[in-house]
Amino acid sequence: RRERLDAAARRGEALLMGLRLAGGIRRADFARRVGAEIEDALDSRRLAALEGAGLLERDGAGLRATAAGRLRLDSVAARLVG
Repeated sequence: RRERLDAAARRGEALLMGLRLAGGIRRADFARRVGAEIEDALDSRRLAALEGAGLLERDGAGLRATAAGRLRLDSVAARLVG
């Protein structure tokens, strides 16, 4: 059975699945799945706060959870999409 996801669900799914990978979420993959760039799809204040706390890293390649962020991944993802 297939279920069609709305934009918010696709964004949450892409984040949760991608951040579980050591390489994180590649920008092109995120844009293809979600239909928006990482910075446009996420709240910039929340993203900056998680980066400042050492839980996420962002660069030209994409977005990834740090080792500390992967230990708290459910909470990190919830804060990003909340």
